Amino acid sequence: MALYLEQKDIKYLGRKGALTIPSPQFRRELLKSFFLWVQPSVPILDLNVQFHAMVVDEELCGISLLLFHAVMFAASRFVDIDCIKREGYESRRAARECLYRRAKALFELDCEQDRLSHVQAILLMIYWDGPRKGERDAAHWMGSCISLAMSIGLHQDPDPNTMTPAQQRIWKRTWWSMHNHARNTCPDLLSMVSIMEADSPSMVTLDDFELQIASREVRSIFGESEVACSLEYQKTQALLFIEKTKLCQIFQLSTLTGQLSGVVYGDNGIDLETPSTLIDPDELSWWLAQRTPETTHRLPLSPYPMPLLECHKSTLQPVLKIPVKSQRSERNTF
Repeated sequence: MALYLEQKDIKYLGRKGALTIPSPQFRRELLKSFFLWVQPSVPILDLNVQFHAMVVDEELCGISLLLFHAVMFAASRFVDIDCIKREGYESRRAARECLYRRAKALFELDCEQDRLSHVQAILLMIYWDGPRKGERDAAHWMGSCISLAMSIGLHQDPDPNTMTPAQQRIWKRTWWSMHNHARNTCPDLLSMVSIMEADSPSMVTLDDFELQIASREVRSIFGESEVACSLEYQKTQALLFIEKTKLCQIFQLSTLTGQLSGVVYGDNGIDLETPSTLIDPDELSWWLAQRTPETTHRLPLSPYPMPLLECHKSTLQPVLKIPVKSQRSERNTF
């Protein structure tokens, strides 16, 4: 936390609960939920380093308090409801709002000096789904996240002369996590996304992940969970993230999902004629062909699901009339 905070700011953070951390048991359950459900899509932490510091080390030494509260908040969506009630919250919504307010208070006072931790925290705070009255929306958070990331050069390959290998891995995974979220959910930021993609770091690979058996202290908390004990499981999760990243570069899903939301809420219709929603079958075929066996979904042996899928396909095809491009465009990103 920043050392220049005035006494009134510290008192403000105290009133907001930002200087309070969850009980040890609740903290353990939240961290388990984070690594099981959030980390696969937003792999911005290291299991042995951050998990150990946030759970085993009662002083949270070396951990950003802003990032800590953001992790607690992101995990609260998935933790067992019994754990939430034992902590004294009436509902999951109440717990999520409390944890979100703690992170938000630290963010508003600009308490975090480490800009990378700041970016990571914003990326997790985007998932607030509570009342929006007077609140910043997801597009605002994402825009702030991208701007801050580019200001510290996160959109470029990390410098091996100034960063350790572990720092370089976190650097790249954080960038591509942000990239994927922006491509999928923020149609209002397409111009900013295009700018940041022009100078993106090299594609994330398996070498950018820490594939290792967790420490004994961490395993004692996770039990026999594969996330801590299985290198094969960790590898599969990493490969799925890599393939998702490649797919996000092929499709601009945010425009289509934004238009679908407009249909749901009665704002407007779907315009599938715009270039950003065109689907290139050659690129999709290439992506499907280059996947590894670990990332290939195995259909059920039963023949019954297939007719149902074909029924949905035949029903939707004449309605959507999705246009396709005839030629594969030149891409240098893969």
